[in-house]
Amino acid sequence: MTSVLSQKIAQLRSGDEIIILKGEGYLPVFEETEAIIAFVDGGSAICNDGTCISENCISDLIPTGRRYETYKVNGEAMRLWGLVLAARKEALDRDLEPDWSVPVSFPTEPE
Repeated sequence: MTSVLSQKIAQLRSGDEIIILKGEGYLPVFEETEAIIAFVDGGSAICNDGTCISENCISDLIPTGRRYETYKVNGEAMRLWGLVLAARKEALDRDLEPDWSVPVSFPTEPE
């Protein structure tokens, strides 16, 4: 996360409303669309309608200045967030497992 756009996305919070320009986002929107940020993960975010944004799929971040405390999140957005959480858990589990391919040296003398 090094670009200015990634940093702007990382500063978003759940409930912030943004405008996604026509043809941008992942999957690309068909027309200029107002969406609410549902989940933020570093320099990427998932909107309540299931559209994902990152520096790779949008050219500008246009916040509307509106913030919602309650909003609906569709099933696709929830499914995508579940995939993000599963990937995080897998990465964390991988880091916690010891590497048994390298023999551990134990002291030969009593402590």
